[in-house]
Amino acid sequence: MCPKEFEVISVSPTFYDFGSVNVGSSKSKIFTISNIGEEKITINQISLTGNNSSEFSIIEDNCSGKYIYPGSSLTFKVRFSPFSYGDKSAVVLIYYNDSEFTVPLQGNGGIGVSNSSFSGKVYDGSTGRTISGANVSIGEYSDTTDENGYYNVW
Repeated sequence: MCPKEFEVISVSPTFYDFGSVNVGSSKSKIFTISNIGEEKITINQISLTGNNSSEFSIIEDNCSGKYIYPGSSLTFKVRFSPFSYGDKSAVVLIYYNDSEFTVPLQGNGGIGVSNSSFSGKVYDGSTGRTISGANVSIGEYSDTTDENGYYNVW
């Protein structure tokens, strides 16, 4: 990465947290690369790296192999599609001219608190009676059944 006084590109955002995304679902974000220098730059390639990079993807690359003239911008889009539970991270690598710029990404694969809710009733399989005080867990979320055997996990 270039020292700040020699930077010729600006990327917005410079970091992105996708938040909690249900396993099997996805969320996307558009990033903008701007030329803040005085000469055209060539975006050689945009790629992903990191332990969980396979759960992130570049789905719209309007930048690789293109020039960005001073004062102009181009965009690319990253999708987070978790296929397992837990915290995830990756890094976008933007190769331009003879330099690189990095953009850290993070997200959580799980059950989104605002997206999903599961409720039901717990029964004893042998007696058919409801069970109060049973712990019900789905992913990282849990609830204890009430006196009538009901739970609500969200």
